[in-house]
Amino acid sequence: MRESPISSGFDYRLAVGSFVVLFGLALPFIPLPGDHMTRMAVRFRTEAMAVPKGFTAYTPANICAVLAAAMAYEDQASGHFTRIDCGKPASRRHA
Repeated sequence: MRESPISSGFDYRLAVGSFVVLFGLALPFIPLPGDHMTRMAVRFRTEAMAVPKGFTAYTPANICAVLAAAMAYEDQASGHFTRIDCGKPASRRHA
């Protein structure tokens, strides 16, 4: 009869695998030597908005790059979008 995973003790392979996954997820948010603060310009539009809105914030360049890749979205049919530009001021027009 097989033992259940809980009663078999500590599984080192599972622990190492979990650490690798967590480290990979945290890597973009670890401050890197030479990283600099940059302006992050966010523009967005949802169904409840007549015109696009935006804001700017300062953040490390590596976090801005991760957010820009993860949050990129545009729906041509509805006109909804989310765009993040790193190092550029927010503009009033959607181009």
